[in-house]
Amino acid sequence: MTAPNEDGTPVAAESARPAGARHGLARLRPYTGILALALLCAIFGVSRPRFFSPENFFNILNAVAIFGILAVGQSFPLIGGGFDLSQGAIASFSGAVTASLMSASGLPIPVAVALGLVSGAAMGLANGFLVARVGMNPFVATLGTQITFFGATNVFTNNQPLSLGPQGDVFRQLSFGQLAGFSYASLLFLALAALLWFTLNLLPFGQHVYTLGGNEEACRLAGLDTVRLKGMTYVLSGLLAAAAGQVVIARAGQASPVAGQGYELESLASCIIGGIALGGGIGSASQVLLGVLTLGVIDNGLQMVGDVVSPNWRLVIRGAIILLAAAVDARARLRR
Repeated sequence: MTAPNEDGTPVAAESARPAGARHGLARLRPYTGILALALLCAIFGVSRPRFFSPENFFNILNAVAIFGILAVGQSFPLIGGGFDLSQGAIASFSGAVTASLMSASGLPIPVAVALGLVSGAAMGLANGFLVARVGMNPFVATLGTQITFFGATNVFTNNQPLSLGPQGDVFRQLSFGQLAGFSYASLLFLALAALLWFTLNLLPFGQHVYTLGGNEEACRLAGLDTVRLKGMTYVLSGLLAAAAGQVVIARAGQASPVAGQGYELESLASCIIGGIALGGGIGSASQVLLGVLTLGVIDNGLQMVGDVVSPNWRLVIRGAIILLAAAVDARARLRR
């Protein structure tokens, strides 16, 4: 029998409850995304049976493609212990670069897209330099670059939308072309999610990112170049934000200097709802996919039941789910 504390409280009784709570929350955290998604699907499916139709599934997947691509990119700095608030600005700028090169310069689509992606990777590199090399807080650094990049887009476009030029109809197939019911944009998202799974589970780089987010000092003592590793997470975030920017201009038929505003919040929300830990070290491709689909289901389901529930509830439901996921994450970490 365990001896009591000085105040007479049994030690065993004290430790048992926190341990149980700790293990319970730890088990729940990876499944916050799937629990939220299952509950929402059940509610909307009962209200509107056509919610479960194959056509509606494809509609949801196509609608979330842009934010899904952003969330795949956001997962790298998140798992590595940071986050990227500049994704929306990078998407806007890279899309403007591609549109300008296609219309004004007449470059072939593959060349224009490649240069647009390079511009996004370069912006991600700037973020990585500020966070990893200079040592700035990720919130301050990427908020500052968000403002700077949006300003650069305004300067580049002169605050005017840019057309896609004569190649616009072909380029728009990136968003509206279909294969077996899947839009090309949704296929791109799924392919990138599969690539994320491969990277995190089978490549040394992915395992190093987990180590970085879990314990940066241990990562450094293990001989890993934490500056380079952390910087690469932001380069990948910027590159995939630029990829999302290509889908944005394909869907809109033009590049707008304000098109990406708020997109970074969508990607962060998707990752958090899916179960990726804000403190780093925990996350997976399946959790990104779950989080993205959860937000898509909210939007799609509320549109279907719009005659019963006002679409204005969209933000309320989103916010509640984000808070629940963050609370589970916080409590689980507190009990560790």
